[in-house]
Amino acid sequence: MNYKREDFLPSDYIDYYAKIGKEKGFGGINKEKIHAISNFVIGTNVLDIACGKGQYIPYIASLNKVIYGMDFVKEFLPSGQRNFICGNVTQLPFKDNSFDTSILFDILEHIDDEKALFEAVRVAKKRIIATVPMECNIWFREFYITYAQYDKTHLRYYTEEKINRLFKKCGLKVIALLPHLTVDFNRFTVSSMEPKGGIINKLIFRLLPYAKFKQVDTSKIIIADKI
Repeated sequence: MNYKREDFLPSDYIDYYAKIGKEKGFGGINKEKIHAISNFVIGTNVLDIACGKGQYIPYIASLNKVIYGMDFVKEFLPSGQRNFICGNVTQLPFKDNSFDTSILFDILEHIDDEKALFEAVRVAKKRIIATVPMECNIWFREFYITYAQYDKTHLRYYTEEKINRLFKKCGLKVIALLPHLTVDFNRFTVSSMEPKGGIINKLIFRLLPYAKFKQVDTSKIIIADKI
């Protein structure tokens, strides 16, 4: 699923996130990402690529890591801090193998994912941790639920097959795909129809054969190592 448009400028991201009211949501902490960091970051030196406001950097630093954050939107970065750098994700200003772990949270879907991932691999000695949005499930489209596709700045969405193909092409082996932003299908389909426990609620899940879609991951956390 590919979308064609001109590349967004830094000012476009600033305006967009302000317009849709993400001043509070953007820059928040996600528990699944914290879990991935605490369990899968390896080594001492870590790079958070497209770090945004750098919300995960204090936590990574608390794990006794040397952490750098980089984003191409200068206004997102905390001012006056040496370890925050403004730069291009597809042309990282670091030498080969500068970091033990590269982190790519919520960025591959916005840009040339192959170029960005190759760069992350180049500057990392071993480990890549990333998140990507998944393609909308057919049942979501059927009921006009587009939770997974909420951001107009996304160029694409992924399947597990696409993830594995991209990461392999960039010299990586995916060692784990973890749930991220899991949506309760029951809640999203039925809550708009009537209060929980009503007759529609009871009938729709008894008669329609999609119980297996009860929990759907709209995004995945990817753990991968260099081959």
